[in-house]
Amino acid sequence: MILDLSASVMTAVGLFWLVQAFVTGRARGVWQTAERARQPALFWLNVAVLVSFVASCSLYLAWTVVAHGVVGSTFQARHPLTLGRDVPELPVELSAAGCQEPGPRVCFVTVGVGPDVSVDELARHSSTLFRRPVGTLLPVVLTRQAEGLPVVDERRRQAGADALERLVRSTYPTLWRDRDVTVLILTGHDLWVESRPGQRYAFGAVTVRPAGGGSALVSSARMDPAAYGRPPDPVLLERRMHVMVGKYLAMLLYGEKPSADPTSPVYNGIESPADLDRMQPFSPPR
Repeated sequence: MILDLSASVMTAVGLFWLVQAFVTGRARGVWQTAERARQPALFWLNVAVLVSFVASCSLYLAWTVVAHGVVGSTFQARHPLTLGRDVPELPVELSAAGCQEPGPRVCFVTVGVGPDVSVDELARHSSTLFRRPVGTLLPVVLTRQAEGLPVVDERRRQAGADALERLVRSTYPTLWRDRDVTVLILTGHDLWVESRPGQRYAFGAVTVRPAGGGSALVSSARMDPAAYGRPPDPVLLERRMHVMVGKYLAMLLYGEKPSADPTSPVYNGIESPADLDRMQPFSPPR
């Protein structure tokens, strides 16, 4: 975002200087008088530098627009959120039978509509990668409220990250309090973070507990090429999910800190699917 703004400002300044150079050159008669024969080199060198400068900034902006999916790709949620009469009012507590192994473990749970990839495959992949048990809990149904607060923002038509955490906490209270358990919430619904109302959407969120354990939330809604009117790409979608799941588990299980490096597995400036594609999948230390 900062680079995009800087490139825009530099392009505008460069165009201003370029126009000024031509106007000044014409006013001084560089094009039409004997002055052109005596001192043309510096003038045309300045013009060439300015043209190259403006062209570079413009190409960067054009690449950014295409890479971030601004042109020809309007997002349409594949799993829109609705609050009809059939939506339960409050969550119902469930048994954590799918995640009862003793000791430190990771528990995956789907909320509402699941991601458009196999949750079982994600669990197997994570279990192999991180060399620890990964259980799968019974899915949690979206409700109108959780702990007295709404789950879905009707104006935004998005589920709140904090709201989904409250929903899972109300459904699996004992498991949630277990410091040996890391909970990973998965959803196919579009997501926003309540503490960042100016942010249009989020791919996920993470909460690290100082005393151990923690939770994370990953939404596949904005990762799916089909949501932008493009052909489905299951391989690309699966890789993006692995990147986000790996990032949060790296932070929760290994204490990895967010990075400003766009290629880092724990990059903290994710704004578009293209950012996910530049990130390297996390690989635990051996």
